[in-house]
Amino acid sequence: MTADGKTYTTPEYRVSVHPAEVDMSKLECHLKVEQLKSDKIKYRAILTCNVRPDQNPPMLTINGKTVPPNSRGYSTSEDKEEYTYNYYFTSDGYDVSCEELTFGGVPYSIKPHKSKLDDLDYLIAPLIIGALFELVWWLAYRIRYREEKDAPLAAFVLEKKTLPLIISWAYTHYGASHMLMIFATLFFFIGGMIYYSSGTFIEAFLWLAAVSTLLAYTLYRHQRRKLDFQSIPTSLDKQSIYDQIYKLSVTYDWDVDHYGEDCIVAHTNPSLWSMTWGEQIFVVFDKGQVWVNSVNDLNKRTSICSFGHNKRNIRRIREALISASNAG
Repeated sequence: MTADGKTYTTPEYRVSVHPAEVDMSKLECHLKVEQLKSDKIKYRAILTCNVRPDQNPPMLTINGKTVPPNSRGYSTSEDKEEYTYNYYFTSDGYDVSCEELTFGGVPYSIKPHKSKLDDLDYLIAPLIIGALFELVWWLAYRIRYREEKDAPLAAFVLEKKTLPLIISWAYTHYGASHMLMIFATLFFFIGGMIYYSSGTFIEAFLWLAAVSTLLAYTLYRHQRRKLDFQSIPTSLDKQSIYDQIYKLSVTYDWDVDHYGEDCIVAHTNPSLWSMTWGEQIFVVFDKGQVWVNSVNDLNKRTSICSFGHNKRNIRRIREALISASNAG
C-alpha cells in the first residue's frame, strides 16, 4: 500500500467466509404451481422461503429445463422474513422441481409438482365421462328390458310373478341407484385423474366410490323386491272382482286405467300432504286367485318410499275380496 509517496507492507491475512448458520427447525420453504388466466403465459411457479437460500437466485427445473426466476420479492413483518421467487412458463402440463437448494450449506428438499392435465381438463373430462356413463346405462336398459317392454302384462306376471318394466319405468323405479352410480363413477374417475396427472393417490375418492356403489346396489335390491306380486286367493269371478275394485276406486279416489279379461290397472290421486307422487295398482286374474301389486307411480318421479301407501292399497284389495267372498 502506498500513501504520501511511502510504501507500507502489512502481514498477510486469510479471511474465510462461512455460510450463515440456519435453524433448520424453523425453516419453511414451499413450492406451488398455479394456472394463470392469460393468453400468453399459462403457469406461474412460486418458491417461497422464510430464509434466503444460498443460491442467488435459486433455479427451478421446469419440464427438464433449468431456469432462473422472472421476478423476486422480499417482505418482512413482525420479525418474519419472506423471500418470494416467481417463474413463468407455458406448456401442456408441467413437471416442476427444485433440485439444488441449500440453506447454510445444508440441502433442503422440496416435493416436485407434476401435472399432465390442465385445470380445464378437470372440468371437461368428468362431463365426457358422465355422458358416456349415461349412454352405457341407456344401452344396458335397452338390452335388459328389450323383452319386458313388449311383453303382455298379465302373461308376464303369471309367468314371472313380477312387474315388467319399459325403459322409462326402469329409469323412474331405479332412479336413486342410477344417480348413486353416476356419483360412484365420477368419484372413481376424478381420483384416477388426480393420480394420473400428479401421482397423488387420494384414498377418500376411492372410499366415496365404494360407498356409493354399495348404497346403489342396496337400493337396487330394495326396489327390485317391490316389483314382486302377491297372491290373494278368491272364489269371485272377474266381474265381481272388478266390482270390488270399482267400489274401492270410488271410495279412495282411484282412476281405473284398464279393465280387461286378464287384468285391471289403476292409479291413485294423492293429496298435496300425502308425501308421495301416487301409486299404480295392478290386479292380474288367475285360477282361484289374483296377483296384486302396488308400486310408486312409474309415470312420475323417482321415489324410494311410499310411506306405507302401497301396503295399504294391497291390504284394502285383500280385505275387499275376502269380504265379498265371505258374503257370497
